[in-house]
Amino acid sequence: MIATAENTMHTQLMQIAPDQAMRWLDGNTHNRPMDHQYVDYLIAEIKAGRWKLMHQGIAFDEHGVLLDGQHRLWAIALAGLTLPANVTFNAPGESLEYIDSGKTRSRAERMSLNNRLGLVRTAHLAVLRAMVRGLEPIRRLSYAEEVQLFGQHKQAIEFAMSHLATSRIKGVSTSTTCAVVARAWYCTDDLARLERFCEVLRTGQTRGDDEDVIILLRDFLGSRDRSSSLANFREHYGKVERALVSFLHGKPLAILRPCPAEMFPLPAEQEIPA
Repeated sequence: MIATAENTMHTQLMQIAPDQAMRWLDGNTHNRPMDHQYVDYLIAEIKAGRWKLMHQGIAFDEHGVLLDGQHRLWAIALAGLTLPANVTFNAPGESLEYIDSGKTRSRAERMSLNNRLGLVRTAHLAVLRAMVRGLEPIRRLSYAEEVQLFGQHKQAIEFAMSHLATSRIKGVSTSTTCAVVARAWYCTDDLARLERFCEVLRTGQTRGDDEDVIILLRDFLGSRDRSSSLANFREHYGKVERALVSFLHGKPLAILRPCPAEMFPLPAEQEIPA
């Protein structure tokens, strides 16, 4: 039972220690099943220093039953750190079924709210994820990680998306194709040639035999399997890289095969000379 001096609903800012979190979880008798993966995510955010104080927090009804915050409390307990949170007492018990039932903001909408990164669209984040992923599968990025990475790579992403924008042929303006061009933005000193690659891929209009490899890629993109399997992603990504490397280096190809390894490392992936 959570005892309070007031009988009406009220909220107060509290420092919640791990042992306090465990005691409060004794009142967790009417809640949805715990999502262990989400608790692990919160623990990682806490340990990375990304716990945020919000108006949302922990809530108990008039009988001391936990209505909201079980995942936050488990994360505090398992992280072993004392953290601030707003705690509401004496909330109406019937409000339980309405908690977290509103429209969830997408990550792009959240990033756009304070205008720190400008307008962020879902397409921007799709390119970012494909760009960071490269040829290797990675764990799902947290929101805070995506904010940081988008701030770092925004210019490269917007370069790729603006130069590949088209609806004339499928596959050209996808997140995967844009991701390769965004990576290449870091690795070439000849942005005019990178722009030309995008122009030919977008329009299909060539000026010479050295651009035939781009048409090979364009034909592949227009006819490729649209399933979202990892194998199809790697083939798409690898062939865009192969064609772009060939064009940037002026080496023609008769057959377009995917690159087996990353050709355009991001700055953080590049080896630092000893």
